[in-house]
Amino acid sequence: MPDIGGALKEIERVMTPGGYLVSTFPFDPSRESTLTKARLVDGNIEHLMEPEYHGNPVRATEGSLVFQSPGWDIIETCESAGFAKAQLIFVASSRYGISSNGIPGVFVLVAQKGGVDQVINDLRPLHNPHSGKNLGIHH
Repeated sequence: MPDIGGALKEIERVMTPGGYLVSTFPFDPSRESTLTKARLVDGNIEHLMEPEYHGNPVRATEGSLVFQSPGWDIIETCESAGFAKAQLIFVASSRYGISSNGIPGVFVLVAQKGGVDQVINDLRPLHNPHSGKNLGIHH
């Protein structure tokens, strides 16, 4: 994925208000800032360091080129993309084999799209003027 920020903007754009993005990706907890390893320039790949490829079930023999390796700034990248809040959660389980590259667990990005408060505020009780009872909620 050549542009993590652009991808996050598109994901946020098509999500339902209040919805959650839950994602894993190569992440280096020792790095504050995202490391750019390659980029697209006029439709061509420019390698800024030795190419790195990760597994790809669709192209198993080729893998997928790593363009960026996010650091802790992925939280700010999510917020800049429009998410109301984002966090990294460390999940570990020796019982279920949840580990990654020698780390006894994996970081999971959880980001929520805003707007749920507005959706709730837009919901109003549907009132039956004949019985005086609320019939439920409509939008």
